[in-house]
Amino acid sequence: MGSLVVRGSEGRGSMLDVTKYPPSAHGFTCRNCGGEDRGRVAIYRPFGEVSLSLNRTVTCMVLKANDRRTSCPCHDEFRRPRSDYVRQITEFTEAVTDTHSHASRPIETDRKNFTPNNINQLIKIKNYFRKRYHQTLNPIFKSHYNRAQSDLKKELTKYNDIIWQKRLEALNTADNSLCRTRKFFKNKRPKIPPLNCATGTAVTDQQKANLLATNIKNNFVENDREDDNCNQNDELINTTVNNFLSTPPNSFIEFALPDEIIHYIKHVNAKKAPDNWKEAIIFPINKPGKDPHLASSYRPISLLSTIGKLTESIILHRLKNFINENNILNPNQYGFTNKLSNLHPLLRITENISEGFQKKKSTGAVFLDIQKAFDRVWINGLTFKLITFKIPYPLIHLIHSYLTNCSFRIRINETLSNEHSVSAGCPQGSLLGPLLFNLYINDIPDYSLTKINLYADDTAIHATYKKLETISFALNKHLLLLQNFYDKWKISINVEKSTAIIFTKKQSLPPPVFMYNKQIPWFQEAKYLGIIFDTHT
Repeated sequence: MGSLVVRGSEGRGSMLDVTKYPPSAHGFTCRNCGGEDRGRVAIYRPFGEVSLSLNRTVTCMVLKANDRRTSCPCHDEFRRPRSDYVRQITEFTEAVTDTHSHASRPIETDRKNFTPNNINQLIKIKNYFRKRYHQTLNPIFKSHYNRAQSDLKKELTKYNDIIWQKRLEALNTADNSLCRTRKFFKNKRPKIPPLNCATGTAVTDQQKANLLATNIKNNFVENDREDDNCNQNDELINTTVNNFLSTPPNSFIEFALPDEIIHYIKHVNAKKAPDNWKEAIIFPINKPGKDPHLASSYRPISLLSTIGKLTESIILHRLKNFINENNILNPNQYGFTNKLSNLHPLLRITENISEGFQKKKSTGAVFLDIQKAFDRVWINGLTFKLITFKIPYPLIHLIHSYLTNCSFRIRINETLSNEHSVSAGCPQGSLLGPLLFNLYINDIPDYSLTKINLYADDTAIHATYKKLETISFALNKHLLLLQNFYDKWKISINVEKSTAIIFTKKQSLPPPVFMYNKQIPWFQEAKYLGIIFDTHT
């Protein structure tokens, strides 16, 4: 696969992303054959025609792995079908992986025992008295053996303390040894015990991996709606997405001065992510407080291709820039947002509660629990929203391709499960997942009588009034709007795990609040973003 190199009159090299469009779009001409529409690369253009203040000539050539320059850019090699680009990306990924495995030599740990001589001598003495006692059963040898064993334990404890003292004193941030040691103690992955299932107990790693894979596969499906009346929107959404993906863009690249923009944004010709970028290896992590013997107690964390994640970081950078420039993100969203943290929504709720008490008002809040939020994102619904937000055409294609036709396998120790397909969701472990989910719920409805706080999938609504009936009325109205929104976009709410709490100095409770015709009871305390709120906050 060739690379495009630009050389200016100063002799410096840089990358110029212009391979998507023919030379006529940029006013370039092919140096070798003079054609304007036949070649895509190896182009020549004096930029003095663009700006009279800039007198610089730029020459572009194609450098390949085995030769210095191609004879002509109009060669058939540069007219590859889209499938060739996918194949070449796959070959490139495999080549990088193979090269890394051959170039990286595993470190051989020297496991020789460097026990001090005094400890070795104590071990010999202990073994001698033990042997003599077994031969003679003389209690004197038994006493000597016990004393030698006690002395040995004391010396081993001292020696271990000295070793750890030296190791801790040698830690520093320059060689990253401090961080590695911290991770060693903090991130010890517990062993998965035998798992119970309907057909028996999974004991071996292969049985555990297959059982977890079968259970987790059910996570990556679209949610069913509570209200069937919203199904009529599916045809509109699916038709819009399919028409968008099948229609070429009507875009034109404006001329840019080289001293202002060095790189053009190159539209990826294939607009498809290779299949091996979408193959995830999932490590199951036990959820806190859940029974480790049940397969449903594990959270799937995906490990993806390194080359794919590098591409993700590029897409994420472009996507964030576009979102920030166009002010797309909901101002009530605090999760995975620059210069914001989980402290901001907590502070906002706390301030409203405090101001309410000062004005002799009460505050009611409802904390909603979204069921499998990331795992069950409706991909066509997400793509539809990217289209409505007018995200750049190539990014939508790449994101849609990256999220569709995915697969995963569960890994336990060195054992892999059978492969399973994924029909919905943003992978937990991907770089794009959090931002895409924020965009997916970005148009969540507000209500004039309440306030809403979002931290990714953690949603809280609250209202402050003097009358408890007014608080309940406002919360119920907003919950009805949220219920219609969640139904439309196939988001499932776990009403049983959702909580409501009232902050008041009154003795009575407000009228109940409902969602999906189920009552959300008033609790004395509620947990939100790791902080416990109680009625005496």
